Amino acid sequence: MSVERARPDAGNPASPSVLPASQAAPGRSWMIACVATYAVLAFAGAMTHRQWLSLLAMLSLLTAVLFPALLARRTPAYIAWPVLAAVLVWLAARGWLTTSMDALPALINLAIAWLFGRTLLRGHQPLIAYFIATIEGGDRLALPGVARYARGLTVFWTGLLAVQALLLSLVFCFAAPEGLLATLGVAVPIRLEGGIFMAYAHVGCYLVIAAAFLVEYPVRRVLLRDVPHVGPVDMATQLALRWPELLSNWRRGGP
Repeated sequence: MSVERARPDAGNPASPSVLPASQAAPGRSWMIACVATYAVLAFAGAMTHRQWLSLLAMLSLLTAVLFPALLARRTPAYIAWPVLAAVLVWLAARGWLTTSMDALPALINLAIAWLFGRTLLRGHQPLIAYFIATIEGGDRLALPGVARYARGLTVFWTGLLAVQALLLSLVFCFAAPEGLLATLGVAVPIRLEGGIFMAYAHVGCYLVIAAAFLVEYPVRRVLLRDVPHVGPVDMATQLALRWPELLSNWRRGGP
């Protein structure tokens, strides 16, 4: 997924720039730290089958998801955090948390695929086009080929994430001995042996997304050779800095 960054001079499309990190909302670095902590602990929990690692991972993810609302001192968030944390502790105490966590990568990929895919329906603006218009302004979409490429890229991310959701669902069901069916004692015709499948579920699937993000940049340079571009690192930084703003605007009436 990639978006072109706004230009200080709207009349000069050849000089893109990126907002400095100092303009990021307060506390965003804590959200990123929580997500990174989740990734490390989730992988460790999946590999070692230790419920306390999985519990810490899920508490980190829960904190990251609710952090903006907690920072804004919204009462529902202060109620939701201890309630959901108690549910996680209950699952961990019964030995179900690690298996429950194994479903998360599939659910995450499916949710994001739906987020992209629904904007391809008639009457909606493709999500990549929405990002470009929100960050850069509508003039960017008027440049030759940009709108068409934005739609094609939205289709690409929808397909990639949907396929990964399917593969991750198979891993969740058929992995041995961590999979859902094996945990329930159900005999299955397909057994995905070894930790490599769980490594794909908790780390590899996100590396695939990162690789696709990096590969998209040279492809874009070729297909939109007459349009100025920002590098993938700057693009990823810009998306991370402005993602809460983009998501908030989308909820209020996006594509």
